[in-house]
Amino acid sequence: MQLGLGFNDIINKETKAEVENMVLRAVASRILDKPLFIRIPISRELSYLPALSKNFVLRIPSDVSMKQLGEIMTVVRKGGLRTALDDYRTTGYELKEIRIGSFDYVFFNEDFYTNAKRSDIERIIASFKLFKTKVGFKNIDSEKKLKLAQSIDVDLATGYLFGSESLPAGRIE
Repeated sequence: MQLGLGFNDIINKETKAEVENMVLRAVASRILDKPLFIRIPISRELSYLPALSKNFVLRIPSDVSMKQLGEIMTVVRKGGLRTALDDYRTTGYELKEIRIGSFDYVFFNEDFYTNAKRSDIERIIASFKLFKTKVGFKNIDSEKKLKLAQSIDVDLATGYLFGSESLPAGRIE
């Protein structure tokens, strides 16, 4: 059995940029009323995103430098877009060090929410929610993870479980 290539398998930068640009345009033209969570584009400057759609939510890696974060946030906020801190996973940092209140969404890494103490997760989620930040869990692939997310007031989730016909995609209620 031969599997198809993924986006990361494209070696040529120009081809990769062209594919990314086509996908962003296609999705923006078809989904007009829901948040569109995307990674930082490689194809063009961030400033072009608001022209495609005001629904883009830029997923920012948790390991981005303060300088890069400042540059990204300036462009994104000026364009009226929203941001998501992607892959949050550290209990050792104080909340001020993860720039609480800067993001519209925070997605917790699977290793973090499955291994941290429940009380730590609840405390951090409560802090984010004070700033009206929506919280999500990544890689929900079992009933156990889904029940954890539902029991501690998580707003959004991603993962294999949401691809099945038996569960609604996206929101946890």
